[in-house]
Amino acid sequence: MSFPLSRKVLFGALALAFAMAMPAYAQQKSVAITAIVEHPALDSVRDGVKEALAAAGYEDGKNLKWQYQSAQGNTGTAAQIARKFVGDKADVIVAIATPSAQAVAAATKDIPLVFSAVTDPVVAKLVPSMQPSGTNVTGVSDALELGKQVELIKRVVPAAKRVGIVYNPGEANSVVVVEQLRELLPKHGLSLVEAAAPRSVDVGSAARSLIGKADVFYTSTDNNVVSAYEALVKVGMDAKIPLVAADTDSVARGAVAAYGMDYKALGVQTGEIVVRILKGEKPGAIASETSNKLSLQVNPAAAQKQGIGNPPMSLYTLLGALEIGLIFSLVALGVYISFRLLRFPDLTVDGSFPLGGAVAATMIAAGHDPFTATIAATLAGAIAGLITGWLNVSLKIMDLLASILMMIALYSINLRIMGKPNVPLITEPTVFNLLQPEALADYVFRPLLLVFVVLAVKLALDGFFATQSGLAIRATGSNARMARAQGVNTGMAILAGMALSNALVGLAGALFAQTQGGADISMGVGTIVIGLAAVIVGESLLPSRKLYLATIAVIVGAIVYRFFIALALNSDFIGLQAQDLNLVTAVLVTVALVVPRLRAHWSGKRVS
Repeated sequence: MSFPLSRKVLFGALALAFAMAMPAYAQQKSVAITAIVEHPALDSVRDGVKEALAAAGYEDGKNLKWQYQSAQGNTGTAAQIARKFVGDKADVIVAIATPSAQAVAAATKDIPLVFSAVTDPVVAKLVPSMQPSGTNVTGVSDALELGKQVELIKRVVPAAKRVGIVYNPGEANSVVVVEQLRELLPKHGLSLVEAAAPRSVDVGSAARSLIGKADVFYTSTDNNVVSAYEALVKVGMDAKIPLVAADTDSVARGAVAAYGMDYKALGVQTGEIVVRILKGEKPGAIASETSNKLSLQVNPAAAQKQGIGNPPMSLYTLLGALEIGLIFSLVALGVYISFRLLRFPDLTVDGSFPLGGAVAATMIAAGHDPFTATIAATLAGAIAGLITGWLNVSLKIMDLLASILMMIALYSINLRIMGKPNVPLITEPTVFNLLQPEALADYVFRPLLLVFVVLAVKLALDGFFATQSGLAIRATGSNARMARAQGVNTGMAILAGMALSNALVGLAGALFAQTQGGADISMGVGTIVIGLAAVIVGESLLPSRKLYLATIAVIVGAIVYRFFIALALNSDFIGLQAQDLNLVTAVLVTVALVVPRLRAHWSGKRVS
């Protein structure tokens, strides 16, 4: 068969174009990057990696396929991300922070893994030493020479004798730093005082427990602490305790000074290793590195606010526990409505609590009135609860599953609302500082105002549940079939009850963000546990079937639970350590639950 000349030319041109396109496609490289959580330091590492790749000629969408995923603080999600990247057959996987790096290392022994911002990769079992590993793993550590950190502490607070540190005992990086400080500080005439913050929402309480025990706060690159740094800054400002940080990004957020990593430079250094691997080097032949690009940053304004005169330690600690207890009593009231009155196992609160904080903080930071922002946050919580109820009532999704779905969705929604993992409010107006009289210190005024807020909410709830609509909600929870037989629209009752429950949780989140100096994406972790614990403790201490007494019991339970936390944080006098916080709290709550039964038993009464 013969073709006309024009067709031969056309086919030839197409063949040539295809041949020219093939090398470009074949040269496209795939880099997948994952981080355990989003906060300024880790985000800077990610941006630095991308900058290094661009400098080497690798551009996303052209000769580079770039993927980024955050585990959003969940190690299970980190493992799923690792397996996804392995399934995608990425040319190089970059893992930021120890949990993500360990997840990737467990998922593949073949695909090159470049870790970054891992304080001690040897202890984390990523590499046998900092020398070439001979495996698929290499990377850059963010380990700091702690001697320089101690020198900075002594320069900032020359008279300091006790260094306080808040950290997550479950984070390997932080444990390594604490162990090193225990050995190093006594050589410089200093002692270390520790407080545990297993969740970012615990940072403020942990910091308060150090008042009267510490002359200066030192913060490492602990992910929980960095995520909720404003809560620590708030305590430092209130108690006039200076903060010295290892993370330079923390200076802009309220630390007095920091001598630490330039995390953008750390990311660039990590990206340069990635480039070497993309060009053919074996990761096992590349030694693990440590960045030497350190910078000193100071914050004179913060220094003025954190230097002189502590409030009485016992009073400050007690008022701080009361303040947080009152805020979480709103959560407990919301949980009481869903779990006790509606019999609806609602996990939405783990998402609606940070939703309230996210809406309020974002609006206040944008210049909106704090009172309007707080109302909007309450309405946002109500909408979240309404959607959970709708999933159950209209789509017939099981109640527990509906709340889990909403809780999961709210994490991404909250991140969208804030636009970043953390929105600080340290210098912004809040409902508290706008109403605060000059004669009262803020740590005294805040719990006083919250007492009025909580009492107003309690009285409003008591009144509402005595109305026809409130009784319909109670009847639905007690016996839905009987309620329907009496003409109650149980579907509407569930929707109303879930909206009201999560409105209270959203309000609590908004108030918490304004008292703790900002909203954080992970501030809702464990909220449902705290709420349930408050309800159970309250019911054990003040058992009653009358609603107005039950709401009092729930409020008391939330306050008592926070006092248990405060006591656990101050349990070092009996030789317990920071990592024992949850154990001590569990023991104290157990005692609170058992004592009423024992008292009834000794009195000869039967307890069901």
